[in-house]
Amino acid sequence: FFFFKVNYLIFPGTSGAPWIDFLLCDAAVLPPDGPLANPKHAYSEKLVYLSGSYQVNYYERHLASPPGESEQKLKKPEASLSGATFVFANFNKADKIEPLAFGAWMAILTRVPSSVLWLLRPGKRSDSEAIMANLRREAGARGVSPDRLVFAERVDKATHLRRQKHASLFLDTFFYGAHSTATDALRGGLPVLTVMGDSFARRVGGSLLRAAKRLDSANASGGPALLAPTLVVHSLREFQDLAVRLATGRLQGRPQGVERRRERAGVVIGRIKHELSRDFTQEAGGLFDTASFTRKAEAAYEAVWEVHAKAGGAMHIAMGGSSQGDF
Repeated sequence: FFFFKVNYLIFPGTSGAPWIDFLLCDAAVLPPDGPLANPKHAYSEKLVYLSGSYQVNYYERHLASPPGESEQKLKKPEASLSGATFVFANFNKADKIEPLAFGAWMAILTRVPSSVLWLLRPGKRSDSEAIMANLRREAGARGVSPDRLVFAERVDKATHLRRQKHASLFLDTFFYGAHSTATDALRGGLPVLTVMGDSFARRVGGSLLRAAKRLDSANASGGPALLAPTLVVHSLREFQDLAVRLATGRLQGRPQGVERRRERAGVVIGRIKHELSRDFTQEAGGLFDTASFTRKAEAAYEAVWEVHAKAGGAMHIAMGGSSQGDF
């Protein structure tokens, strides 16, 4: 009998362990011919490329939950957000927030007056008050009022998904990007802006957004593609500039009044949210089609078995439709 072990989800990278045979991935997180060092040489496992995103998602039981008592916790943060012209968000754990990302976020806030950054309150196991005080102090040191950092209370998953709609744009982290946190945002209808980095952990946001193909083309009503710009960028400068353009409505390059730009920014973000909702809730085989992903994963396991039986050992495998795409 042949028993094989698979590296999947627990750690976004190679285990380096000779007893782990395969790693499930996709062509966005580990492009076979792209900007990264050849992953087939850098990874100890044989790579199994899935079509679409490598990440499985299941939200039905959370979305089916009726609003509960924990939704009362939304009232306070909503009040803190109500005066903002634009709400940037990042709900990653605090240990993913490093100086480069935080500095970029503060630069964006500086360029978008009256905007706020909505973060997740650190967990009970950490000194949450000290962490929040440190982040507010660092904001002040970068010329941003500490009051523009708003911390979301920790709530149950269903409530967390519902509150995503109160934010305008999710700003990803850089060295270790949002993974399940990004899918929470997308499933809640919140657009995610991400930078494609140079490692598995830094490229997951791009993998998830591959499913939102309509964001890279003209919208169905015939409007300009500019209304739905790509949310996957490749540099820190692009990240900051696109965030500012989305928040201020400066997308067409011609002078407009402040109120007109704010109105346009609201329209643009609303259109992107609408297209995300259409892509992720109505498109079969997409990011949140758990049954389809299960079939793809099972087909991959069968392919692993068949390849081993015929070749007498492990080999890299590319499942149908697992092309590199635009990344």
